Formats: sequence, structure tokens, C-alpha cells
Amino acid sequence: MAAGSHDKKEQMEQTLQGKIALVTAAGNGIGRASAEALAKRGATVIATDINAACVEIGAANFQNITGTGLDVLDGKTVQALVGSLPPCISL
Repeated sequence: MAAGSHDKKEQMEQTLQGKIALVTAAGNGIGRASAEALAKRGATVIATDINAACVEIGAANFQNITGTGLDVLDGKTVQALVGSLPPCISL
């Protein structure tokens, strides 16, 4: 490995330190993989899924993932969750 390439890789892996990510459908598949990838890069992740048990199991493997049940079709619940997060700029 070239000198400095390890440092660049470590920097890339921590580029989301201090950021909060909200991931829906994080109980399995692409949603879970996305939540885990964000967590590995340093983000604090709120992972949600209609199947609360499934998302909580996935979150148990990471200190910076919080898993919670969420039905995205329930607008009031979604608004409450988003309203509980600090102000942010979304991409």
C-alpha cells in the first residue's frame, strides 16, 4: 500500500462524523446496507422500518445506529420523528 493511502482511506471512512442520517426501510436489504455504510463512515444513523424488531436487530451491531419502528404512510408519526431531529440541511 502506498504511503498515505491508509490515511486517505481512514479519512474517507470518517467523512460523515458529526452528521445525522435518517434511513427508511432499514430493516433489511438496501436500506439496512445503506444504514450500515453511513454508520461505518461515522454518521449517527436513525434507522427506521415498519418492522421494528427487524431494524432493532440490525442496529444492535452498531453503537451509532438507533433502530425504531416507523410506518412512513403515517404522516403524523413521520413529522414527529423528523421534528425531534436537530435542524439540518438535506441533500
